[in-house]
Amino acid sequence: MYNNEKGTVETIDRAIKESNNLSIEYYVAVLEFARHERLIHLIVTFFVGILALITLFMSLVTTNLYTLILFVLLLILEVFYLWHYYLLENKTQELEQLYLRHIRNTHK
Repeated sequence: MYNNEKGTVETIDRAIKESNNLSIEYYVAVLEFARHERLIHLIVTFFVGILALITLFMSLVTTNLYTLILFVLLLILEVFYLWHYYLLENKTQELEQLYLRHIRNTHK
């Protein structure tokens, strides 16, 4: 998704600079898709974090090696989810800025 949004941002930015009139529906559709994906990734990130905390507490209570290994794996997964969510959030904000710039340019 990150590469797809990067291309979308560049396409929209190029169209704004060249004064092409992209329809407002296109901007809204791209922005709504990015916001939806951001929400889904936020929910998954929280869910993985909660599972990691639960397995940490389980490994402390039961002193089972497998729950500690599961905690480490979930922690690694959470770090990658957080990085992906960071990139997704930045691209979504960039799309929102392009949308606002387009709105300002069309209403001059």
